[in-house]
Amino acid sequence: MDVFQVVGNFWAEYERAPLNHCAVVLYFRLLHEAERRSWSGPFKLSWSYLQGVLGLSRSTLARVISDLKSRDLIVYERDGKLGVFWFNLDRCDNRTDDRTDDRTNHRTNVDRFDNRTDDRTDDYIDQNSNSDNLDPSFDDQEGTPDKKEKKEKTEKKEKNQKKEEKEKKEEKEYIAHPNGCVSSRKFEKQTNFREDQTEPMFDLGKERSDPTPYKKLIQLYHAICKTLPRVQVLNETRKRLLRARWKEYPNLEFWKEFFERVEASDFLCGRLEPRDGRPPFIADFEWIIRPNNFAKILEGRYDNRKRDEFDIELEKLARKWGVENER
Repeated sequence: MDVFQVVGNFWAEYERAPLNHCAVVLYFRLLHEAERRSWSGPFKLSWSYLQGVLGLSRSTLARVISDLKSRDLIVYERDGKLGVFWFNLDRCDNRTDDRTDDRTNHRTNVDRFDNRTDDRTDDYIDQNSNSDNLDPSFDDQEGTPDKKEKKEKTEKKEKNQKKEEKEKKEEKEYIAHPNGCVSSRKFEKQTNFREDQTEPMFDLGKERSDPTPYKKLIQLYHAICKTLPRVQVLNETRKRLLRARWKEYPNLEFWKEFFERVEASDFLCGRLEPRDGRPPFIADFEWIIRPNNFAKILEGRYDNRKRDEFDIELEKLARKWGVENER
């Protein structure tokens, strides 16, 4: 018996109409039992044995045996309490004959195709016998990718990757400056910060259309208003406020007098004696350039005023009766 034909017969039937899992397990178990008996058959097996090794119920085993038998995959007969199993060798022989016929027909078709191909090849050679009609660069022109363009894309991609890696590295590198400020190397390149710079780090604006002298105004503020807190950061909010005030008064001499007026104010500089234990008020740069506060300073609302005897007596009475005198 040709084992390969038996297995091939099974798979041919499976491709025609798939079998369920139990039928497949039973069929290959029968192959195993036949191999144990050196392919001498038919052989006998009890149903209880098959139920035990395959884990099938009696009804399921009866159904799959009937399925394999109806498909001519096995030969089955009942012999008392045992079942007699073997494989349908007649179907294998018929299948072998059919395969032999198919191979013969296939060989005939192949021969016909080869003859047809030879004829077409001869016709093609005759039609293109003139070499002047052939383009020697045809193979290089058709179906070949543009190597130059591909190389340029690869180089561009590598260049961008290196640039991103360099920027990430610069963001992680920090520099300490003499003024006590710390900046990243990337920020240093963007603002052109010098190592010997002693002024705080400000983004003074890169727009050429912005005429506001941020740096000069801040330096003037530091030079005059020494009592008030120094400017450490010039953010967008402060730039916007300072830009608006400069448009109203674009004169450095005006700003000098303005800062002198602020510094002379005891209230703005925190030199007034606090009341009821509250801490003294101290203005800062952003506070004095806000629109409402800026206007009040120009109007003299925070200027020092001379206190006469009436003001002193009035203040004493207010303290005595617990009434706070409104300024």
